[in-house]
Amino acid sequence: MAAFLQASYRFTDRLQLLAALRYDEDRRDEIATIPANALQVRSLDASFHKWQPKLSLSYDLAPGHMIYATYAEGFKTGGFNPPAGPTDSFQPIYGPESTRSYEVGAKTAWFDKHLIANFAAFMLDYRDKQEFVLTPTFSQATFNVPEVDVEGLELQLSARVTDHLKLDAAYGRTATEMKDFRPSNFLGPHDYSGNHTTYTPSYNFNGGAEYRTALGSSNLGLSLRLDYNRVGRTFWEVDNVLFTPDYDWLDLRLALEGDGWSISAWGKNVTDERWAVSAFGQRQISLLNVLGVDEYFINPGAQYGMSVMFRFGSDR
Repeated sequence: MAAFLQASYRFTDRLQLLAALRYDEDRRDEIATIPANALQVRSLDASFHKWQPKLSLSYDLAPGHMIYATYAEGFKTGGFNPPAGPTDSFQPIYGPESTRSYEVGAKTAWFDKHLIANFAAFMLDYRDKQEFVLTPTFSQATFNVPEVDVEGLELQLSARVTDHLKLDAAYGRTATEMKDFRPSNFLGPHDYSGNHTTYTPSYNFNGGAEYRTALGSSNLGLSLRLDYNRVGRTFWEVDNVLFTPDYDWLDLRLALEGDGWSISAWGKNVTDERWAVSAFGQRQISLLNVLGVDEYFINPGAQYGMSVMFRFGSDR
């Protein structure tokens, strides 16, 4: 169950404070049995709760130009790991993770909103961050990393060059570090302190161009959009041995649009680039260690399709 309260107060026409408070409580219990003989393997129960305040101060420098600063606390509930195998070493109950985040930024509009420019810089302080680890017996266990620091920035630009052409770009960079993480398995303790967190690209970039035009005097329109995407190095396991290096791809979309409907043909990754979307390594799994191999899962490559959309209502 959860409760949430939010209020805002405007000190002046330009200065505004937003305050929020949320409370979460999650109670869980589990009874695991073997169906064949109804043998009870274990019985677990746990309760997780946290108060989460948020404060955000914003100031309007001028019409269309605003700066802000935000402090917020977050919470992700804990849970139960699967029963441990004979060579596993992890707790049956993993704890909740919590965050303290700090963000400053600016949102601006220029030239009668023909140019939009937004910027944000942030710091994220994790406590007991949850990291999934595939154990030697192929159990998907969750460990709590005592402390993780995250720093990053985001930049977004959107420009309407003409009545028909729009350009946009977005860039984000994220740096992560596990300050203290020393889990154990059947091979003994490991020190992953200083490593990066998993499934977190070092950066993301997207650049797009969209061209729209009317077809004669009818209410039909034609749009063409091209997107270039690039993603930075991504680690797949807490030991940071396996990773996917930087990769990029192109998306295309051609659409015929009418009054409240559209038909589009699209292509994702039209140049058929391939990269690993996840991986399991021999250093983590005893069987793979014996075989001397790592296992990668590769993206599906180029994809093509069509979409039909209808909009209903007076605001279509």
